[in-house]
Amino acid sequence: MNSSIEKRLLYSFTAISAVVLLCVSLGLSYIINDYFWESRRRDMIVYGLNVAEQMKDMLDKEPEYISRQLRYMDSFSRMRIWFVDNEKDLIASSVPIAGKRDREHDGHGKRRKMSTMTKRPHNRSAEKIQAMLDDVLKGNINNVKVFHPFFEDDVLAVGVPVKDRAGNIAGALLLNAPIINAQKFMTEIYHYIAVVGIIAVIFSWYLAKMLSGRLVKPLVEMRENAAAMAHGDYTKRLEVKGSDEIAGLASSFNALSRDLADFVDKTERMEQLRRDFVANVSHELRTPVTVIRGYNEAMLDKTVTDPDKIERYQTLIRDETIRLEGLVRELLDISRLQARVETGFEKVPLDNVVKEIAEKLGVKAREKDISVRVKTQEGTCINALGDRIVQLVMILADNAIKYTDKGGYVNLSVEKDGDKVRLTVEDNGIGIDEKEQELIWERFYKVDKSHNKAAGGTGLGLAIAKEIIQMHKAELILHSLPSQGTKIQVVFDGMHKF
Repeated sequence: MNSSIEKRLLYSFTAISAVVLLCVSLGLSYIINDYFWESRRRDMIVYGLNVAEQMKDMLDKEPEYISRQLRYMDSFSRMRIWFVDNEKDLIASSVPIAGKRDREHDGHGKRRKMSTMTKRPHNRSAEKIQAMLDDVLKGNINNVKVFHPFFEDDVLAVGVPVKDRAGNIAGALLLNAPIINAQKFMTEIYHYIAVVGIIAVIFSWYLAKMLSGRLVKPLVEMRENAAAMAHGDYTKRLEVKGSDEIAGLASSFNALSRDLADFVDKTERMEQLRRDFVANVSHELRTPVTVIRGYNEAMLDKTVTDPDKIERYQTLIRDETIRLEGLVRELLDISRLQARVETGFEKVPLDNVVKEIAEKLGVKAREKDISVRVKTQEGTCINALGDRIVQLVMILADNAIKYTDKGGYVNLSVEKDGDKVRLTVEDNGIGIDEKEQELIWERFYKVDKSHNKAAGGTGLGLAIAKEIIQMHKAELILHSLPSQGTKIQVVFDGMHKF
């Protein structure tokens, strides 16, 4: 793919450059050619008018005298100059007429008809010269570029009327400049333009190759990264250079790769949590059911007849039934909270709730020699579900006591923060590793398996707490460090109506 795109870009850029250079070259050639010949024609006309002005003083002179003067002028201008009278007879010339091959004359070397001077097989050229001469003898300035029969060469001919002192037309000056040198000069210019054009095309091809390569290279890298992602490798990143569209696309591609990596990682973790959830639920349900069934069968089969043992078995069955009931209740709580079907928000005095929970958990805290300290602001109320708020504070405080070692402390506080109310539960317990802080709110997830085994619990408490917090649209803030403790803050919107 990259070869195809690169070649197409290369060919397109090269073709565009070649067309542009060709158009510029043609336009430049036309401008140079037009300017050159226009400049040459203008110079000849100006010079011809100058000579015609001087001819006023030479009209009564001998033809030989006039010819000498014209030859003198010819040596400066490098133009062949003819003087023709009103009868179209050649009176004087800056070039000797005698000696030219196939030249027609009257044998006396004096007057010759222009019709005989231009009579050659090139009738078309002769007609143009005769037409120009007719126009000049009418008092107009004219010019023509033709093959001159007399000079047997391409010339630029300019005709200028010659007037006497009275202002009457006495004849015409014909200035003839061979254009072969000018054509050679123009040919050299064309060659130069062609060479420069070829060099420019080669250079543009090189630049186009570099540019197409730079444009295609990031696309090739993106294709390779996409192939890697298709095989499950989300670690590769594209190097972003500049701030153009390609760089923006590379940045978006890197962002997509990161998001996919996070999504896959989260999906894998959720799948593992799902498997753990199923395993934990199965285990938590199977244990009490097994105990209940075993003790019940022992009593039904009359295997146990001792009244004391029967009473102890019945007590164990009752305890396991209560435990099973609590597990089912917590699972139903999570489902009900996720469905958001509960209503009945009311004014709840959060400060009193925290005090009551601290008092209820006092016995458990004293058993572990844990200090429970309460700090509240009187009259701090929130708009909430009263039973759920009690459940939330109970879960957070009970968890703090459960994961705090003997001799530690648990602080409970309620304070107003502007229009908000902040509930804080802080301990100096085992803490939570940063990698696990997002996972503790999942069902049945337990940070320290060995610690939780001794502490008991189903692992559903924080999952229920999270649902209660979300139901009340409160903000959850967790700060924890391993072996240093945990601080959980829940920020409510005061008396906001939900």
